[in-house]
Amino acid sequence: LAEEEEWLFAPEKSGQRWKRLRDKYPEIFKVGDQGQHVSDQFWGTFQNNPFWMAHFTYTESHGDSSTTSNTSTYAFRLHEKVPADFALLPRYPVISWRRHKLTTEWNDFNKEFTISYKDKQGITDDRDIIGTLNPIVQEKLMAFYRACGRYQLLFRGNTMLVLFRETFDAKHTNFFKKVGIAREDIDQIETRLKQIVSLVIDIVPHLN
Repeated sequence: LAEEEEWLFAPEKSGQRWKRLRDKYPEIFKVGDQGQHVSDQFWGTFQNNPFWMAHFTYTESHGDSSTTSNTSTYAFRLHEKVPADFALLPRYPVISWRRHKLTTEWNDFNKEFTISYKDKQGITDDRDIIGTLNPIVQEKLMAFYRACGRYQLLFRGNTMLVLFRETFDAKHTNFFKKVGIAREDIDQIETRLKQIVSLVIDIVPHLN
């Protein structure tokens, strides 16, 4: 797939790469208490949009048991910076780094998402985030949720980062029958990338 699309690819597991991502994007990557790593990293362009995607795996301990989560993460570069950095998270998780929780005037949106961010010495204003999450943007994010299921979203500067609790494994590929990736697996990855690119194109004009 990387050769076909002229993307860079690094399949190996990397704990060091995860640590760098955790330090830069703790809202997404500061989770788990063991086994954190990224793997199957791709760098390239899709429909003229620079992107990075990878698997992110982490394990959480629960007494004598543990749960391992396998996720896929996508980062796209925006054409301009958003007015304020913030994370949009599913309603159910409890994240220790949260300092603020905002709500919008749309109850359906509030039922699905938590808006969280960190102050930077009191500079960030709630109004910047609520202004960025205007009704048009909320509707497009809800439509994305209805089409793609639960996700986590982070806006940081000119980067939009999305995490899904799924992987882009080659489920339909059988290398004993054919040396190459099955078309169904390529379609799965391309469909997800198209959905995210469409989200970027749809909401960026309305973020300011």
